[in-house]
Amino acid sequence: MKKAGVILGCVLGVCAVGGGIWLGVSRINQKEIKVYPVSSFMQGYWGSEAAISGMVVSGVSQDVYLTDKQIVEEVFVKEGDAVKEGDALLSYDMTLVDIELEIQELNKEGQEIQKKTLEQEAAQLKKTQPVASKTSGSESKIARRLAAQEEVQASGEEDEKVKDRETEDSAAILYSDLDNTSVSYQGAGTAEDPYVFLCKEEVRISGSFLNRLAGFGEGDTRAHAGAIAVLEFRDGGTIEGRLLAGFRIDGSTFTKPFEADITFPVSFIRTEESEGEVTDEEGEEDPEEMEDIGELIPPEEIIDGYTKEELAEAIREKEEEIRDLELDIKETDLKIGQIKDQLENQTITSTLSGMVKSVGDPEKGAVDGTPFIQVISSEGLYVKGYINEWLLGQIKEGQTVTGTAYESGVTFEAEIKEISSYPASGEYADGMGNGNASYYPFTASITNGDGFKNQEYVEMQTDIQTEGDMDALYLEPMFVREEDGRSYVYKADENDRLVKQYVTTGKTLYGWMLEIREGLTQEDRIAFPYDKQAKENAKTKDASLEELY
Repeated sequence: MKKAGVILGCVLGVCAVGGGIWLGVSRINQKEIKVYPVSSFMQGYWGSEAAISGMVVSGVSQDVYLTDKQIVEEVFVKEGDAVKEGDALLSYDMTLVDIELEIQELNKEGQEIQKKTLEQEAAQLKKTQPVASKTSGSESKIARRLAAQEEVQASGEEDEKVKDRETEDSAAILYSDLDNTSVSYQGAGTAEDPYVFLCKEEVRISGSFLNRLAGFGEGDTRAHAGAIAVLEFRDGGTIEGRLLAGFRIDGSTFTKPFEADITFPVSFIRTEESEGEVTDEEGEEDPEEMEDIGELIPPEEIIDGYTKEELAEAIREKEEEIRDLELDIKETDLKIGQIKDQLENQTITSTLSGMVKSVGDPEKGAVDGTPFIQVISSEGLYVKGYINEWLLGQIKEGQTVTGTAYESGVTFEAEIKEISSYPASGEYADGMGNGNASYYPFTASITNGDGFKNQEYVEMQTDIQTEGDMDALYLEPMFVREEDGRSYVYKADENDRLVKQYVTTGKTLYGWMLEIREGLTQEDRIAFPYDKQAKENAKTKDASLEELY
């Protein structure tokens, strides 16, 4: 058995060596990933005529769907009927639609109020002066300790005890009792820079602590005019925690010394009945002993507990909330517009000439997602395609567009006959390279032009102008990947290592420009994310777009 153990050890040793050699070769062969400056890609655009694309087809159908809020009032056709463009097909009872409109309008009012509140909070944050960093260097910590100890020695007291000290060399001591030996973690005792003490949720303040702030030594003689201290209650009981409450004490307001052993409890737990009142240790309200030793810092001043870094992060988060809410408001506006369109179209008419293929039962409504009414065209050529949600509201039914066929080169005019109220499936959106946008099916009737090839693609221009934005940032969709419904890119960090950066995308222009709303700046450098070796922590090297293309 002993011999077998030795043999096994030898085999394992060889494997380890072999593994080390293999790993070393792997690292040597690992290539550097090229990264390209975001600033070299197209930044912004001047705006242009809105372009939509589609496919020429010889036969189309008009599909009329119902939702759970649409109640059929009357049906004007039956299966097999011949209809002309403009003939009435059905009418709706709009009671539920009216209710839905009211709900969405109230929802928008609430969103507008919430946005105004967030904007006010952001404005307040931007006016806020940050406090000194809570991660001061060791030299400043030592200096504060020495200064505090000199104060204690000058008052003739010994530095005998430090309450609730977490470690011997901690930057701030968490106190439940404050006396003349307590050490502030920052401050000079002035109104502009008060002594600051980190305290528990409930803290006891001794008379000796108050005497020290007031400058009382022996008897009624003052050694100084009085110092100011702030007691802080922070999340987690550390100076890195968010400031939740504070209590300010001004030593200059005390006219006579306190008994050194008397204790004033202060609780940072606010209730409707109590606003931080203090009593003596026995809880008796003795007028001779009771003193107004300080005041709770008003809630609106607690915002000053941010350090520079925390304040910047708070402002960023608040602005992000505002941007998200602005998108929600736009989405609500879109819903309101769609509902109003339904109200304006209480009677649905045929958009083409043809035959009624099927009609549903008004008592049952929609069944299994199939059209309630379907009309099949009997003549003419049409274009079927999809409209990006960003163009909804700008492209309308009845609008004339001009187009060019890709293969035949035929130019033509067409009239938008129908735009669906419901977006296409997510698979189509994924195919467009922008999973954050929805696409709505449309049908256009070709009014002139001939020589088309069956099912050839066409591009059409509208007479509306898309809004230009020279501050916007656009990338080719190939630089953006998706993971669990979230878009991301690979970019180089400050150490020239590849990191995954999640981004918020917006509209797509011309089919090959994807708007990046958040997550990237012009100073960043990004990699082609489909490279097999493009992984987090991979080494990067700068390259130009010429090398890429």
